Amino acid sequence: MNPVEAVRTAKYDVLVIGAGASGVAAAVAASRRGARTAIIERYGFIGGLACSAEVGTVCGFYARGMTDTGLAGRFPSEFEIQLREYSRTSPLTFAEELSFLPCAPVDFEWVCSSLLREEGVDVFLHTTLFKVEHKQIENAQNQVNSVTCLGWNELVNICFASVVDATGEGLVSFLSGISRIEENSYQAPALVIEVEGIEQEVEVSRANFTERDLNFILLKELADLERGGLGFSREYEKFFGKGIFCDAGILPRLSVVPGSFSGRSAKLKMAYPFRRNSDSGQMTRLELYGRSMAHFLVSLLKENVPLFSGIKLCRIAAEVGVRTGPKNSGKDILLDDDLLQAKKPVDGIANGLWPIEIWDEGRRPVLEYFPPKTCYQIPVGALISSQFSNLFFCGRGISATERALSSARVIGTCLGTGYAAGVLAADFCLGIDTEASVKWIRENELN
Repeated sequence: MNPVEAVRTAKYDVLVIGAGASGVAAAVAASRRGARTAIIERYGFIGGLACSAEVGTVCGFYARGMTDTGLAGRFPSEFEIQLREYSRTSPLTFAEELSFLPCAPVDFEWVCSSLLREEGVDVFLHTTLFKVEHKQIENAQNQVNSVTCLGWNELVNICFASVVDATGEGLVSFLSGISRIEENSYQAPALVIEVEGIEQEVEVSRANFTERDLNFILLKELADLERGGLGFSREYEKFFGKGIFCDAGILPRLSVVPGSFSGRSAKLKMAYPFRRNSDSGQMTRLELYGRSMAHFLVSLLKENVPLFSGIKLCRIAAEVGVRTGPKNSGKDILLDDDLLQAKKPVDGIANGLWPIEIWDEGRRPVLEYFPPKTCYQIPVGALISSQFSNLFFCGRGISATERALSSARVIGTCLGTGYAAGVLAADFCLGIDTEASVKWIRENELN
């Protein structure tokens, strides 16, 4: 057999690529609309970065100043109820009346997997996209018609009538050779680690020691170490050797993942002190840097801060959490002012509730708000390819400016754009035009 020939074939109405939050929503929506639907995922689990990067907090369910999902849309609200009930958690409110739902990755994965199973979606795990076929339709726009994937240890060819790119990196566009919205650099990523053995008794009585206390001490002590009071530079070179990772020059910011502190253990989010660039090899460097830095920071705290004298690094997330990346080029684009002015276009198909949130070299996020207790809406053209009539996208891959995506990338909004993309893809197969699809989404999902 020719080694490049696909050994297995499958055919669907709708194919969704990427089983993160937005991909799951798209597959559920397409199946509910009557389309025979499949979803492929390169990892061996459902849930995307919420699971692999152990996000721990689900943002975008609640408008600022609210702790109910009244403005999120029907499917995000449905998802929030299932997640909250299964994980037995409640919304937490942070600064500026921003609320989010804490949850364990295993709970998030279960809710996603349950929805796909209930809707009869065919799931292909360990399936990596590497080839896209497209063709010119007579008197019509180009269309994507099939993909070839590596499914564990065999090649799989999947044909479809429409496809939803939920990869978060615009991979269908990239492999098709069409343009994407690309930047010279993207937001600084983060890596979640878990530590145990925190010596609360060093500071205050166990009953009174709170997550906020832990966060304050952590930030203060690392800032003191970075200023060189305890020979940070010498410790750095002693641990890594000269010239290793020293290009960053400063320590990552460590903060407690809200809701994760339980007695003597906690999850910590390590915010990288530099932006992600478009270099194809940087993801490897980000992973290696993060894992090495996690061991260094734990060692540094253990040796220099009494509170952490007994800590042990017991877990590092499977994947670094990237926030933004290359985006698809759509018929429309979500702009910064659309958010800041809380615009609601007549063709809006998903609600956004989270502010603009920029993670940069400064290591603390910079947030820009629109008015509380309201939302903005994402235009349908931001989910439809400008070059392929049957290519739709959602989640972190929608057509948007970098700053606008820093709001629309959060899970609650990704569920909304995912569900809308699934409806659009299914309706394309059924011969329902976009205007009718938008009308249905607005009447059934947003109201």
